[in-house]
Formats: sequence, structure tokens, C-alpha cells
Amino acid sequence: MAKTQDATKSYIDHDGKRPHPGALHFMDRFRNFPCPLLNLQPTPMHHRNERSLDCVTLLGDDETKILTADNYGHTVLFDAASYSVVHFPKLNCSKGYDAMAVSINRAAPQEPDCLYVLNLRTHPTTSNHCFEVLSYGGFCERIPIWRFLPPPPFTTTTQTTITSYTVVGGDTIYVSSKLCGTHAFDTVSRQWRPISSLWSMPFLGKAEYVPELKLWFGLSCHHPHSLCACDLTNIAQGQLHT
Repeated sequence: MAKTQDATKSYIDHDGKRPHPGALHFMDRFRNFPCPLLNLQPTPMHHRNERSLDCVTLLGDDETKILTADNYGHTVLFDAASYSVVHFPKLNCSKGYDAMAVSINRAAPQEPDCLYVLNLRTHPTTSNHCFEVLSYGGFCERIPIWRFLPPPPFTTTTQTTITSYTVVGGDTIYVSSKLCGTHAFDTVSRQWRPISSLWSMPFLGKAEYVPELKLWFGLSCHHPHSLCACDLTNIAQGQLHT
């Protein structure tokens, strides 16, 4: 399908650079989406333009359960399988727009599943409230509850933005910042440790591990944000694939 000049210009960014080759054709393939099953809105506020959904994420590996959190910290679970909405406990503190949300499934049936939520725009004055975990499920399907976790160590002294994050080894969360490098959070011991103060993961936002290829995949943090892959098992010798 031919594109008008105005339509083509709309795909050019503010630097005047064109998108990755084939982007226009790729977008055409997704022109028609099915009608939405549900329309989730954030809590009404005095200033309407300040309303936002800070986080929308799948709850664990169950692709039918979607958890949302707004900028008041209110959370709601939508179960697409049963077409039901469940009120979940409120976050202790709002985590800001586009917060990190990472699920870690239980290691044993009696243990809870956990959803870790982190404010990606950190500041020393609010660092103690930037990281929380939601524990749910497990033995007798315990009541979901949010708890504060220790913040990334660099957030207590530096104002920065976490640019990428992922899960490594099934129970460790890696986060990267351009200013502070890469740190790891052990979800078992609930302790942080530095990985590298000079190296940050090459992704923008969340990266996903593909076990068949033994690589982590995500969007590159560099323009034009192409799909890239990296081996995080040995960062010192890891190679980036784009």
C-alpha cells in the first residue's frame, strides 16, 4: 500500500533519522486489532492530565492474568480466562510511570509466587520506597501482600534512571543504569550485589531469556532500537548480537 508523504514523515524521529528498514511495512501488518475485552482506567484525580497507569504486567507465567497499578498505587487484577476483575492490595508507595515489573515463580508448592516492582527513576530522598514485592499464591493461596525491599545501593546517593532489567538464573534480577553500571538483586537472600560499575546491559527496558538459544533478547538502547541479544552468563566475555 502506498504511503502519503505526511504519513511517511510521521515515522521519522526528531533527529531526522528514518526508522529501521521495513518498519512501515511491519506496522501495516498490525493495522486491525480485535476489539478490547476490557478498558482499564487509572483512579480519577483533581488534575485529569496527571492520571496514568504506572504498571501493566502479566502475573507470573499465567498469560490470562493481568495486573495494573495506577499512580495512586491502586492495583487491580484482570483474569481474562474467567472475565473477572479482582481488587488487589494497594502498593505501599506509587512506583512512577513505566515501573519495572518482574515475576519470580515459586520454587516449591508451599512458597508464594512474587512480583517485584521497582521505580526506574530513582532519587536519594525516595529510595527507601522505590522497591516492593507482592507475595501471592502458595500454600492455601495466601492473601496477597506488598512489602518494601532494600533499594538498589546506588539509589541512596545518586539520582539516575534504570535503563534495563531482566531475570538471570531464575531468581536474580539484574538492573542497569548508565551512571551506575549493573547490579543484581538475589530474591532468595534479598540482597544486592554489584556486577559491574562500568558496564550496563545493552537493552532498553526489559529483556527476556530464551533458553533454547541461551541468550537474553530485548530492544537495543541505541537508535533505531533494533532487536538485540546478549549472553549475560559471563558479562566479561559476553557478546552482543543485533
